[in-house]
Amino acid sequence: MAYERKTLGKGLSALVDEQINDIVSNDILQSKVNLVQTEKILPNRYQPRKEFNDASLEDLADSIKEYGIIQPLIVSDLGNGQYELVAGERRLRAAKIANLLEVPIIVKEFNDHDRLVLALIENIQREDLNCIEIAESYQEIMDKLQITQEQVAQLVGKSRTSITNTLRLLKLPMKIRKMILRNNLSEGHGRAILGLDDINNMILIAEQIDRDDLSVRESEELVRIYNKKNRKDTVVEKTDQKIEILENKLISDLGLNVKVSGSIEKGIIKIFYHTKEDLENFIKRIM
Repeated sequence: MAYERKTLGKGLSALVDEQINDIVSNDILQSKVNLVQTEKILPNRYQPRKEFNDASLEDLADSIKEYGIIQPLIVSDLGNGQYELVAGERRLRAAKIANLLEVPIIVKEFNDHDRLVLALIENIQREDLNCIEIAESYQEIMDKLQITQEQVAQLVGKSRTSITNTLRLLKLPMKIRKMILRNNLSEGHGRAILGLDDINNMILIAEQIDRDDLSVRESEELVRIYNKKNRKDTVVEKTDQKIEILENKLISDLGLNVKVSGSIEKGIIKIFYHTKEDLENFIKRIM
């Protein structure tokens, strides 16, 4: 089942509007909009989005064919007539689908920090990133800018707890992360699956959730039951081992066949003898 992506709230959206709109409006006032060949624009090296909605891009391409690109792309000049995209990934992709030979650009220089941040927030504003892509973006910001979760939270206008919870999704096996990227599972499903410890069990449960089209609540219950069963099985296994040790010791000490059933706390010990001599020897041992 495909699950719709959730929006990230107004904090980050407001930050995006301020930063990107300031960039565009200031540059329109201070410099002209240029037209360059579409093929001269290289992808943003910090682009956090890994997958794009083909149907959505087709719709945008149709609009571009009819009306053109209304908002210029933001790029940096690489020299030799080439540019690196900073903001406008979907517009550039749609322009290529529409076979647009030239696109409008505004040239502005950014440091690596701003490139990375703008790539993230522009994507979140234009078309919500999948929660896995968001988590990967947060991690990339932390790794490349050497900042903490608290600083990321301040940067994107969210709580540190929210950042931490999103980053936890990266603990999921790659197979499950891909299921979420394809929208076969939702973020809520991913959080439920994180309640399991074993990677193989995570994958088995994820496949069952997808196959049976379980809701998040049903998935949480499935994980709860699975964990409860595993804990019980572990206790039983440990108890069985202790009883087996006790059985072997009694057999060795008594020289008789002994069967112990139950638990360490209570149960039944059966001692089997086959001759009068066996019985007499046993009685002597316990007296």
